[in-house]
Amino acid sequence: MTKNVNKLIRTCILIIAAITITTEAHAQFSAGGGLFYGLEIERAGLRADGVYSINENLRAAANVGFYFPETVETPGYSSTHKWLDLNANVHYLFVNDEEWNVYGLAGINYLNFSYSDEFDAPPGTVVGEETGTAVAKSYNAVTIESSTAVFTASQLSSDNSISETGLNIGIGGEYKISFGTAFGELKYAGIGGDADQLVLGIGVRYNF
Repeated sequence: MTKNVNKLIRTCILIIAAITITTEAHAQFSAGGGLFYGLEIERAGLRADGVYSINENLRAAANVGFYFPETVETPGYSSTHKWLDLNANVHYLFVNDEEWNVYGLAGINYLNFSYSDEFDAPPGTVVGEETGTAVAKSYNAVTIESSTAVFTASQLSSDNSISETGLNIGIGGEYKISFGTAFGELKYAGIGGDADQLVLGIGVRYNF
């Protein structure tokens, strides 16, 4: 996970640096946060993001989000599931007037799914169809499927982190308020990877 995150951070820096070098600087930075929802994994979460304006039409943006954790429990077994979502995007403003901004976005998405298992049964004990079905459904967020709904404790404990990287494409809108903007976004994230899904986001950004 650390190598992938470092690779994404380096990519973000290179994208922002390249845009800055090839365009006239028009320094305005905004940062804030809000809520987001992944339609494939059917989870909501919190996000924090920053946007740097390069010129009147072009911006560099990055955000990090944490989906609310999920705990699956059955007799003899419990598992806590967590998702980390990182994005580096470029915004192109189609509308930029006194009240509204409307922009298209494109960039890179990184999704990490991790889980922590606890068993009351010894490793290798079959923990039941109900448990297997629940875990398989949760793993569908990164399209990991099993040919059987029955898992053993040792199989479930074999790994605890799965990561996917893909592309983003979407659209967003901002309504300008006294201290910044209220925004909404719709994007298709993870294109080209196994964690692709539609993601909705809303929140507020403050101008600095």
